[in-house]
Amino acid sequence: MGYLKAMLGGDEKIIEYPKNDFKYSAIVNVDVLSDHIDLDRSKYLPYLQDTLLNPSEVWLSYEQHLGTGVVKLRQRVIKVFDIGDKRLFMLAVFQSEGGCMEAWTVIPTSDVKYINKQRVGQLIYSC
Repeated sequence: MGYLKAMLGGDEKIIEYPKNDFKYSAIVNVDVLSDHIDLDRSKYLPYLQDTLLNPSEVWLSYEQHLGTGVVKLRQRVIKVFDIGDKRLFMLAVFQSEGGCMEAWTVIPTSDVKYINKQRVGQLIYSC
């Protein structure tokens, strides 16, 4: 949790994705981030800050939970990294309510087809 707090500069941070006259923001909270860290993916945490603060793309879509049927707004934040001789895509998926992040996951992959399947909803930001 200390790494995440240092990364955000405190217990939470408002992340903003401006695009011309449009601005979208969400609150990212250290406790929420730390509660959802998969230990197998924790080695990718150094990429998380750049993914959040300098994304390649941000997508918004309303999605229905398969088990509960509840519909929530999700953000898919995509960042591309060149690592050695291959490209690494970091996919951060956030679920939020009222502008506050409730859940998240980070999925590192080099599979372009998988990333393309995640590009659903409304593209609200691209660099």
